[in-house]
Amino acid sequence: MAVLAHYKVAKNPPRRQVSVDSIESDHNAFEFLPALEQFLVSQWGRKRLIRPTRSDQFDVYNHLYVTSGPSVISGHGQSFQKIRASPKIATRGRKAEIPARFDTVFVKDEERPCTSNRGYILSPHRGMQVAQVRVIFRLPEQFGAFVHPLAYVEWFTALQRRDPVTGLYIVTRSTRNRRRNASVISIDRIDRACHLQGRCGREIGKDWSAESILEKATSFFVNSYIDLDTFLSLE
Repeated sequence: MAVLAHYKVAKNPPRRQVSVDSIESDHNAFEFLPALEQFLVSQWGRKRLIRPTRSDQFDVYNHLYVTSGPSVISGHGQSFQKIRASPKIATRGRKAEIPARFDTVFVKDEERPCTSNRGYILSPHRGMQVAQVRVIFRLPEQFGAFVHPLAYVEWFTALQRRDPVTGLYIVTRSTRNRRRNASVISIDRIDRACHLQGRCGREIGKDWSAESILEKATSFFVNSYIDLDTFLSLE
């Protein structure tokens, strides 16, 4: 069945039959099984649930492309944003190690839509949540048919608090029972990329880098200056 979507993925996932152990260790997706079970229950109910186990295997993508535009704000045509969820690739011969990359995104909030029942646009960011994408995968057939690939994501707190100086939104990691709050979602809920900047005090941690900042920092600015559309949607 043809599906109209605002994303693109590879025709065939490049990583086939990946074990749950590898997903957990390579992607730091330690809540993968309970998050997937929760998603399956939300789709088909507990009576039809086939519970995922550690022996299951999954076909995994390294990235997806989200389409945006054409923009009525900037006048730009349709564009593509690459969203990565790729684990570290170790050194091979003369090829240097490639660091892991798990991008952050704006996700459409199913419980807080940005439009009213009559179709009027409310605040654009009202219906958005910030999340980090850890795994992009296909749902194996034994669990049921689902038209879109899925993503395991870790949530950040809601867009409610602003920095009094910069006016930027401030978010932190969302937690549940002292663990990162994670979910499995359909990738058609991913709206666009989100750029987070680590908040620092008087000194920047010496262990901060482009690869480690999302793990080392405890709070973040949501960078609304990354492009005009994001700026206007968050103001």
